[in-house]
Amino acid sequence: MTAAWLPTRALPRVRATAVDPFPAPDLLRALSVQAPWSWLLCAGYKPLENRKWRPNLRGEPRWLLVHAGAKEDRGVAEKIGAELDIDVPVVLSALVGAILVSGYENDSPSPWFVGPVAWTIDACVLFASPVTGVKGALALFRLPLAAEARVLDEWGRAEHRSWRYA
Repeated sequence: MTAAWLPTRALPRVRATAVDPFPAPDLLRALSVQAPWSWLLCAGYKPLENRKWRPNLRGEPRWLLVHAGAKEDRGVAEKIGAELDIDVPVVLSALVGAILVSGYENDSPSPWFVGPVAWTIDACVLFASPVTGVKGALALFRLPLAAEARVLDEWGRAEHRSWRYA
């Protein structure tokens, strides 16, 4: 099922994969990312997430829910949309999907790198419908119990994509 806010064109360099198992809810955390960067991460266009701090992975890749913040990085959706020839939706104050963070880089030739640290994304999940009613926070935050069932439902219906097979 494809939602109206998803691009109709195939995503570049990203391949659809089998549905990944849902992480244990007590281990799942969310990361607030300004719109439209949040959507670009989950839709498979942006393979890096720039932060000032390194992810604490403890040797294992980690799934993180991606929360679209309440504010938009103005003009970015139009600019990136024109460069990629897609419509980039601006979703605010909602969980839009998830990313599998596998590591980090301190430098990268990628046009997505602005540093100082870039988290590397191995896979992404874009929810067919954003999960609203979830307030974001600075750094990583726990998924509210009230949203857990909706996130689990969206996880099963979502389009899973992977950078691992690019």
